[in-house]
Amino acid sequence: ADKFAMERVLNWSAGWGWRADDGEPEAHILPPREWQARLGGQEGWLKDVVVVRPAILTDGKEKGKWKAGVELPGLWAISRKDVAKFLSDEVLKEGKWDGKAVSIGY
Repeated sequence: ADKFAMERVLNWSAGWGWRADDGEPEAHILPPREWQARLGGQEGWLKDVVVVRPAILTDGKEKGKWKAGVELPGLWAISRKDVAKFLSDEVLKEGKWDGKAVSIGY
């Protein structure tokens, strides 16, 4: 699937809004208005979603420390093992990232 189109659908479904200057996916990938109806026509219906945006993934060792946040700039890399630990400890157990798109890295 087209990443841009998936971002558009996810933002609409989670009720996160969409900047008009970002444009819209090409009609042959995501037909205008048609896709919203297929999802029930209700913007913001997807409440418990968490989008994890890791920095460049490495095969390095688990450090057990990372920076995580919404719109957090300056992250360069992170090991796959630390992303797994973050998912396990902070996303699944704590739930503090529910309804957010979070960046993670060192």
